[in-house]
Amino acid sequence: MFLNVNVHFIVVLHLLQNKFIPRDVLPTTYNLDVYDGAILYPKALDDRNFRGQMDICSSCHTLLQAEKLPMDAIANFQYYAYDELPDTVHFAFANTSLLT
Repeated sequence: MFLNVNVHFIVVLHLLQNKFIPRDVLPTTYNLDVYDGAILYPKALDDRNFRGQMDICSSCHTLLQAEKLPMDAIANFQYYAYDELPDTVHFAFANTSLLT
């Protein structure tokens, strides 16, 4: 189940940072500074430029309120910088099939 919560009440966004991700591949699809450097799913944000509402699963919300990093958080080494890849790489992904 997903909740639409006010990001102002999630004061532990710093838990969703990943200092091991190189700066040049961090997300540019939303204002990273406004969200305290948190690695987030941009489509879950009601406003990508200002803190507002965010869709979040109830289990992740519970863990963040307990100041724990959810295992399935994108920041937990599940961020692949897909949106930051060059167009040629996007094209290759789009035209690649797992079936041979």
